[in-house]
Amino acid sequence: AAGDIRIKTTTGGIRMEDVTAETVDLSVSTGKITVSDVTCKKDLRINVNTGDTMLTNITCANLFSDGTTGDLILKNVIASEKFSIQRDTGDVTFEGCDAREIFVKTDTGKITGTLLSEKDFSACRSDTGSIRVPATGSGGKCELITDTGNIKIEILK
Repeated sequence: AAGDIRIKTTTGGIRMEDVTAETVDLSVSTGKITVSDVTCKKDLRINVNTGDTMLTNITCANLFSDGTTGDLILKNVIASEKFSIQRDTGDVTFEGCDAREIFVKTDTGKITGTLLSEKDFSACRSDTGSIRVPATGSGGKCELITDTGNIKIEILK
């Protein structure tokens, strides 16, 4: 296992696969970030100004991701603590993901997908879109906020 991994680039993509580390910090100004089969004992941090991010088969304590323009797609991403995700413009999609607490904020974009366990959805809000989330459950807080965009989350049984 590696210690801390930090990669920063101005223009161009970052691709990372099959890595185990303490923390991973990836930053790109313009380009795509693709991460698969990565285990972080602590934090996975993703920063992208312009470009899409795809995370597949990730295990970490915390996922922190922020960006200006671009979609974020998470498939089988599991955090023992929390997801903290912010985008100005872009969709956030979960496929079979989970964290104890989830915070997502996007100005223009939809927040959709599937989670693995019940959550407290009472803090979800959209200024101009529809919100379809399960009845608030016994799990941790799931705060999903979008100014312009729909929110649709389901819990996989």
